[in-house]
Amino acid sequence: MRRASGILLIWLLVTGVSAMAQDGVLGSAETINPGNFKILAHPVWLLEGDSDLGMVLRGGYGVWRGMDVELKLAFFDGMTFLGADAEFWLLRGPLDLSVSTGLHWARASGGIDRPGIDLVGTVSGEIRPNLEIYGALDWALDFPEGPVGSRGRLLLVPGIEYRLSKNIDLLLELGLGLDSDARDYISGGVAYYIR
Repeated sequence: MRRASGILLIWLLVTGVSAMAQDGVLGSAETINPGNFKILAHPVWLLEGDSDLGMVLRGGYGVWRGMDVELKLAFFDGMTFLGADAEFWLLRGPLDLSVSTGLHWARASGGIDRPGIDLVGTVSGEIRPNLEIYGALDWALDFPEGPVGSRGRLLLVPGIEYRLSKNIDLLLELGLGLDSDARDYISGGVAYYIR
């Protein structure tokens, strides 16, 4: 059991790189079907302080039933984020529950690098045949100066996902910062599935 726990911890730390809390959640608790791909592009408008508009590109793949992986690339003024994460669909039913974990790397102008880790818990449910609502807790921890001086961000993220067709979903969400380091945001986009 101890060895399995150690392997799981190492795996969680190296499997992904979410592009920070402000890259958005943009999806319900369901994972991508095995063997399918998902492409998603969406703007993120950071609302507090100097309003900033960024663009996020994502690509995902369904590894097996209940697990997918996703790569992310986000561009903001003076900042680029690179990441990937692994998502696990833990509970299926009227309410679905998933957890995703990952790592991220950010580069600010001037060559300042900021690695970090991410954890997202998402609950979702279908309210109409083509419409789901979801809510997520999105937590990110940055290490701007190594482990000393790390800063965490926590956001509450309500959103909706509307299935326009078999291969296209429309998404819209609001990120609400729950601590002083998190910035509120609005994001929406189009997901395209390759089946």
